Amino acid sequence: MPCFGALIAAQVLLVWQAPPEGGLFGLERRLEGLQEAATDYGTFLRPSGEIRAVMLFARFPDAEVEETTQSLYDRLVPGGIDYYRRASYGRMSLKVDAIHRWIPMDSASDSGDYDCSRFETHKHYLSETIAKADGDVDFSQYDIVYVAGSRNPGTPNSPTFLADPGDGISVDGVEVRHAVTFGNDVRQEHWGWQVLIHETGHVMGLPDLYEYGSSSFHRFVGGWDPMGFVASGCHYLAWHKAKLGWLDDDQVAVLREGEATCVLTPIESEGGLKAVVLPIGDEEAYVVEARTHEMDEAEEPGVLLYKVSTAVESGHGPIQVIPARPDDDNPKLRPLFATLYNALYAEGAVMRDAEHLASVEILRRLPDGIEIRASR
Repeated sequence: MPCFGALIAAQVLLVWQAPPEGGLFGLERRLEGLQEAATDYGTFLRPSGEIRAVMLFARFPDAEVEETTQSLYDRLVPGGIDYYRRASYGRMSLKVDAIHRWIPMDSASDSGDYDCSRFETHKHYLSETIAKADGDVDFSQYDIVYVAGSRNPGTPNSPTFLADPGDGISVDGVEVRHAVTFGNDVRQEHWGWQVLIHETGHVMGLPDLYEYGSSSFHRFVGGWDPMGFVASGCHYLAWHKAKLGWLDDDQVAVLREGEATCVLTPIESEGGLKAVVLPIGDEEAYVVEARTHEMDEAEEPGVLLYKVSTAVESGHGPIQVIPARPDDDNPKLRPLFATLYNALYAEGAVMRDAEHLASVEILRRLPDGIEIRASR
């Protein structure tokens, strides 16, 4: 649905067009690697069409429990496949072929040979697993390698492996540069396929939205995007969906000056206008979108407001939600959202930034979305 104000403010309310190299909605790229400007697909995987992955299963000598490869597959894969079908509106599909046998590893998980916090030892872990599976797998047929490890003391987390061209793992005439090794965290409640979509988000160029080295890990976005708190398994933010190429040009509007009234349709549904972007400089913008609490059908849709910066690094708040009100004692907070459960704005709410002459007013809820007025 187009912005109603577009006809009377056509010179100031712009439909998003394909971004220039490095830019996104007029914001310039200030950083390399995982960041919020346009994605460098020379390094990251383009999330379009069918993405093919192979899943291997690594068993370490110090495995702590007996489990089946099928149980790990079931915990990680079906939910991840369904998520990408829904979240991308069918524009990306994930296909995962699993090699259902345990691959015996040479050393104990905590020996240091498989330290996933360091590039070279993480690469060693993957290289050994890939070499031992090569007789069963043609790796030239896959875009991503997933390795699910046995429960053990040495691999508590599930990091992503990203290699620049020339630094990957050579096998079957190709170079494996995109991979994820799954650790013990996937066995936590609400941390199975949700971990897969978070780590695969990195493969596609999305940064971390939780805070590194802080006791308030999730203060920036809470559970509003799986690159923050993964447990909710919610849809990616509209900014990320546009960055991933899952929104059409006419589904994002950019307001550089003037005023416009628009109807936003919830990001969880296909079609309609998904976001209004208000740039406030070369590297910052406010973004407005309509959202629901997907896990709580009793909650009405509302408006989510956040600020994006292309000059802030992954893990330091490149996106920060501006909440409507503080959190309360809602019991849903801790298990499924961590924080910012009360972020959504309702009818009558107004946000103003006097310094940048930006404002957003939530006018009314309609059957097909939420009407807002934005000015800049």
